[in-house]
Amino acid sequence: MATTKKKAVKKKTVKKKAVKKKAVKKAAVKKAAVKKTPAKKSSAGQAKIKVTHEQHHKMICEAAYYISLNRTSETVNPTEDWLQAEAAINKICIIAE
Repeated sequence: MATTKKKAVKKKTVKKKAVKKKAVKKAAVKKAAVKKTPAKKSSAGQAKIKVTHEQHHKMICEAAYYISLNRTSETVNPTEDWLQAEAAINKICIIAE
């Protein structure tokens, strides 16, 4: 019998070249990102919550209750508490009909 020798086959390894990105593209991306996301200042006057009359009334009741908790028995004034609560709720809510 004849013995056959197997030759080890060497595989060629292909090295990948590193692709360099251009600095111009990076600068353009940064400028585009800045333009797309401008700094916005949010205020309560711009975005108001839409609520029904019932929700509006309930919110004022609860706000007036919490305002009254800060008062003493000598300074109780439900009307003033209600008006203060109503003004605060009207700043953040709008009645949707």
